[in-house]
Amino acid sequence: MRLQTERSFGHLGGYSSAYYTYMWDKVIAEDFFMQFDHMNLLDGPIPMKYRRVVLEPGGSVSANTLVKDFLGRAQNMDAFQKWMGEEFAGSGAQAGASQ
Repeated sequence: MRLQTERSFGHLGGYSSAYYTYMWDKVIAEDFFMQFDHMNLLDGPIPMKYRRVVLEPGGSVSANTLVKDFLGRAQNMDAFQKWMGEEFAGSGAQAGASQ
């Protein structure tokens, strides 16, 4: 029996652009979460700032403006990369790579 070699990236065809939007939402969510006290999410000024700056304006302001107003800067990948490092640190992926 002869094996046929794939010469295309057909496995990527099923993803719509919405998938990547969800990933960018994850980036922003991780960035937001980094602002909170992880031991008590309702403690300190950040929860009220989130309510006032993000939840209250809601759809009356662009999402980019909400993010910038809450974070005090444009979104970036730093929190997401930190989360990715934590996710993969316990998976053995890095340990296997060093062998």
